[in-house]
Amino acid sequence: MKKWIENIQNSDEATKKKWLMGLSVISMAIIIGLWLIYLNYSMDIFKIELKNLFYKMMGERTITIE
Repeated sequence: MKKWIENIQNSDEATKKKWLMGLSVISMAIIIGLWLIYLNYSMDIFKIELKNLFYKMMGERTITIE
């Protein structure tokens, strides 16, 4: 890994910019992916809370057939 980093450091500016752009894209993809997972989890909790609130507002509606 150290040799790979030294290779990039010793390369020309165009190569350094390519690596910078590539690694930036990968980093942002990871961050956005984690954010979407968190958002999905938050929305699931929000839906459950709304459903519970709705049921509390409407009261229990059950029909008993004897």
